[in-house]
Formats: sequence, structure tokens, C-alpha cells
Amino acid sequence: MADLTTDLTNGIDFGRSVMVCSKPLQVLNCASIVRHFGITDSRLHVLTTSIDGVEEFRRFLSSSGYRDVFSSVSWNLDYADAIAEFTCAEYDSLFIEDDRVGRYRTFVPHRTKRMVLFEEGIGTYRSSSEMSLRGLRKLKWKVLVVTTGCGWEFGEGRLTDVVAVSRPDVYRRLNPRCAHKAIGFPGIVDELRFEADAWEQLVLEQLGRPPERLGRVALVLATWGSTPDAILDRALLDADIVFYKAHPHDGTPVDRPDVVNLPGSWLPAEAVVEVLAGRSDQLTDFHHSSSVAFYHGGRLEEVDFVDLLDSDQLRAVSEAAAR
Repeated sequence: MADLTTDLTNGIDFGRSVMVCSKPLQVLNCASIVRHFGITDSRLHVLTTSIDGVEEFRRFLSSSGYRDVFSSVSWNLDYADAIAEFTCAEYDSLFIEDDRVGRYRTFVPHRTKRMVLFEEGIGTYRSSSEMSLRGLRKLKWKVLVVTTGCGWEFGEGRLTDVVAVSRPDVYRRLNPRCAHKAIGFPGIVDELRFEADAWEQLVLEQLGRPPERLGRVALVLATWGSTPDAILDRALLDADIVFYKAHPHDGTPVDRPDVVNLPGSWLPAEAVVEVLAGRSDQLTDFHHSSSVAFYHGGRLEEVDFVDLLDSDQLRAVSEAAAR
């Protein structure tokens, strides 16, 4: 883990801060930023349309210690709704999750003293743009990068001042052109421990209040849409019990009697892994290049992470973290 004291974080005053999030994971990263930098005026805006089970997430935040972390929490339908609300009052720093193409053009008109990109997963360190974009779409994006100043990679936006990440050393290695923008904060795993009891009780409820010891456990973290039976069959081969967490954007469960669905797909996978690791003789996490393998990899010896996509993106980030 990078030593955050080596980063130029001391003396930064973000002032009156606005933070816009579309995932529970991002909310936790913003909470970590608020704590680490001692931001006393932080207005959080959470987009409701992008989170399955958002009402349950809302109840959890309002009933836990997170109600005291942020100065205010607003629940907005979409980006336009959030912008209409937060521009009604003055602010100094605008924290956003993406400064590429559409998101950059959405937020840059509302930049005041400082615009900050905050970590939203492994994509912040290395995006899949180069691999996923082809032909005219790729050409269009390249042209927009030049003409609008948006980023091709996260953090490259012309008017993006700061990139706040939990591993600034990794970001700098993979993004040398923006290395000077990177600052560090503890991140999601550290943040989960501030409200450890609340998270543990919530996860145990989601798991159906399992016994203290679970033996060999498999956890399948879904991607968008349905999961092929072949993946579930693979998970069942060497497990006493298989838990399934649907993707937080669509919440699509599986219909199999030999697999236990977690009802709250919004729940951060990192919290589920942390609890299961403490109750399992062996835990195998099957995922689709999930950030959970980056955040927990190397921390939990009893957990095996299996990337079903075997992606170059996750491999590059993990290798940079291991240097």
C-alpha cells in the first residue's frame, strides 16, 4: 500500500465542496476523501436512477454514521437534476467521477476554483477505451479530446486540476502525462472499517444470517444482465455454498435453488468479501474484472480472486500495484 504521507496532500484546502456520485462505491470513496482532507463543507449528490435498490441504500446512509460525514446529502434523478440543485449555492471544488467526453462537457461549465476527478474503480487507473472503441466512434472521441479538452483517459481533462485516488503511485505509473495531478486518500477498504459494525450487520442480513463458519464458499459477482449457467456450475464445483450478487445497475438475480441471491445488489462487493472472508475456510470470488480484486487483492490470504474476463485492464493495474 502506498504511503499517503509522501503525497502532497498536506495544506490542500478544498473549501466548499460538491461531490456527484452514481454508485455506492463512489459515495464511500467520497466519504474517505472528506475524512482524510478534513473537508468541513461537503455537499453530496447521489443519482437515484443508476442504483438498483437505491431506497435501501438511502436508508442505510441515513441510519449509519455517514449522516454525520457529509454536510448534506441530496438524492437526484440524474446529472441535470444534481447540477440544477448544486449550482444554487456557491462552492469552491467540484468532485466528479469521469472527465471524459460527455461527462467532461457536462461538468466543466460548472467548474469554479477547482475540478477534482475522484476514483471510481480500476477504470480510473487504466480505462478500456483503447480496446473497446473502434472505427468512426474512436475517431469521433479522438477529435472531441482535441476540440473540447476532455480526457481520453481518466484525469486527462484539460480543466481537471486534481485526480484523487487511493493508489497515487499506481495512477502515476500508468498515466505519466497526468502524474502531477495525482493525490492520495485511504480509499474504500479503509472507509468500510469506520462503520464496520453497520456494514457487517447489513451484509449478514443479506446473506440470510449464516452460521459462524461456512466452510468453502464461492461468491459470484455478476456483470450486466444474466449470468451463464456454466459460470455458476464452475462455482459450485468446489464450494459448500454459492452466493450471488447481481450487478448494482440492473439487480438481475439468478433462478437456481443451489445458489443464494443477495437481495441488495447495491451493496459494495468489498463489504461482502470482507464479511465472508472472516467466516469462510476458503472463499473464491468469481468476478468480471471487478475492482474488488484490486482493493482486496493481497490483503486477504484466504480469498482467491478469479477474473472471468481475464482482462488486460485489470492485469495492468494489478501489476502496477505490485511493483
